[in-house]
Amino acid sequence: MQCILQLRRVLAAMRLFRSGDIYADERELKDVDLDLDEALHVAFVMLLDDDGRNAVQLLLWARADVFIRNFVASRLYEGSQHNGGWPLDGRNTAHALWVMWLLTSEESLLRETPTERARIQQLLLPFVYLPARYAATFAPPNHFHLPPSQNSDDVFITPHGWYPVYHYHAVNEVYYDARCILAFPPAATAAKLLFLARSEVTPMPIARHFHRTRADRHASGIFVNGPTRENIEEFNWGWGVHLPLGSGLRARSGVRKMVEGWGGREWTREGEVEEPFPHRPRDMTEPDFHPPPPVEIWLNKSPHAKATDEGISKSRKWDADWNRMRFCGDIDRRVPRVPYGMMYEAGSIDGLWQGSQLIPGFDNLKVLLQHTRYPSDGSLTEMGLLADRKPVFVRLRELHSVEGESRVLQDLLRRLLPGITSMASDVPPFDPAQEHEGMMNGWLRGDRPPALLPYDDGRVLVRVGNEAEIYHCWHGNGSRRSGNDAFSPTELILGETQATRRARDDVQVQYEHDEATCAKCADRKEYRRLLHIVLSDASSEDAEAAFESDILQPWDLDDVISFVDEAENPPLPRVHDWERRGRGPCDGIRDILIVGEPDTEHAAAFEDYFFYGRVRKWDGMINLVRVPKHDYDYPYGLGSTIFYGYLVGGDTIVGNWRWGGTDPSVPGWEGTFSLGRRLD
Repeated sequence: MQCILQLRRVLAAMRLFRSGDIYADERELKDVDLDLDEALHVAFVMLLDDDGRNAVQLLLWARADVFIRNFVASRLYEGSQHNGGWPLDGRNTAHALWVMWLLTSEESLLRETPTERARIQQLLLPFVYLPARYAATFAPPNHFHLPPSQNSDDVFITPHGWYPVYHYHAVNEVYYDARCILAFPPAATAAKLLFLARSEVTPMPIARHFHRTRADRHASGIFVNGPTRENIEEFNWGWGVHLPLGSGLRARSGVRKMVEGWGGREWTREGEVEEPFPHRPRDMTEPDFHPPPPVEIWLNKSPHAKATDEGISKSRKWDADWNRMRFCGDIDRRVPRVPYGMMYEAGSIDGLWQGSQLIPGFDNLKVLLQHTRYPSDGSLTEMGLLADRKPVFVRLRELHSVEGESRVLQDLLRRLLPGITSMASDVPPFDPAQEHEGMMNGWLRGDRPPALLPYDDGRVLVRVGNEAEIYHCWHGNGSRRSGNDAFSPTELILGETQATRRARDDVQVQYEHDEATCAKCADRKEYRRLLHIVLSDASSEDAEAAFESDILQPWDLDDVISFVDEAENPPLPRVHDWERRGRGPCDGIRDILIVGEPDTEHAAAFEDYFFYGRVRKWDGMINLVRVPKHDYDYPYGLGSTIFYGYLVGGDTIVGNWRWGGTDPSVPGWEGTFSLGRRLD
């Protein structure tokens, strides 16, 4: 029954998209029985659940890409006349931009004319260059612990509203035939991805005086660091944002790829002519200048990641993003102590990343922040903002603090480091106590970077001020997977039963740790005890007391109804199976620290930095501080940059950067950044 009801909603949404009527919500259509806002939500969920067929149906039959492109072009600024000329940050805006992103492929980008591409980027510009108005995260980086305490920092009023910006959008949404609490994701995140993906269509130009390689630069007697042609060619080759549909459904020759097993037909409008697939420009040169041949390895573009490598479910990579929408729409509500799923999966960050940092002119951004209304003089353009795009390369490492180890090693560590006065044993290490919870120092206490000292094979001693803690280096435990599949892979086996697959899902990689002192192990044990009481007799007094426990606390109304007198009042289907919460072994991780630096060649081309920061448990936000190597021993305010955002789809980090050493309670010099996982 659930599948039938959901199928009806899906078909209604697809009929609406196929009609091409972007104003269907303003008039009644006989053959469309779903509101436009619901249709956008259905398409969004379809693409998150897509394992190969949903996107094909939306593209080849419903032509949802055409519908969404027309909707964004015509209605993105609808209602802006009541909002100072700025686009609204609402439900339809978020769903439309996210559906547009989830349907993005290299094919769709390259088929846009330069005029179409520039128009879309211009429409998205406020979301990209005005972080003080549009939230890119559910809660700003001013908080490490959420929900916030009674003494949380006050907000600051600006011409664009309250700052920091919070994303309060938790509502009941229909999912199959149940209602679950679901927050639509920030529209600014999708806008940044769409904007940056179009920026990559045109390669970064290469100055004619650049040497071909580093060896050529040194041979000419120049030993000062700086980029070469090879460095820019490598940057143009890689992806700073990974496209959800990869190369697309169209073959390079311009003929549609027909997915194996596809039983439908390709639907085209009357009179539509298929154009040949355009070629990506390889270089931007000046007249009468013949550049040297490019380094062969960096020709064209990097291949796209295959969504079904090793049989992994395609929708698996969106699990953390889905969980974030399920549980992080209300900062005043605590995420379940025994969660339904993870907002960030350990092991997702290790590896080489490359991307872009969009830097607006400081004075130009300052003028924009001081005015309430959208500029009517046409000055809000990348050229008007004097915006620059700077390459970023970094190889990140993930370090894990494991429950119980600090208690065993306290005496030994104090002998190794005579200055140590405390060990982080009962709470996560280095928890910031200062104002804004250490936002400007990667959510670490104090104002200086951590010191990393090799301890033994696979472990590092991390020292922050007078505190120290042992961290494990993530090595993947022999797994070749990355992204959201790094820590708890789930393979699809043909003919496998649901029970067998669920049993395999329970087998997760974990650290050996002291379960007797692990808070997460204790919560899991108590949860199973309370769940047994409720399942045995939901009407008993013990069951009522169990429901009041913050460990068994239901998240959705349907979860409560499902236990109430099933004989007389048939319950609504449960959004999540309670028995799946907390299953499998505890991983033993209580804190995740991220450190990194560029490789030698990238450091020589684009400056040498040290990155460090932590992952916020509440929503999986990553907060990294970048400091120049020559200023490493100085406080974070000197030349540092803050990068904060989410890992989206397991392969792209996107968010905002902010100049360090400034007051985090007021808008500062901020912009957009993205980092894409390198697959080579």
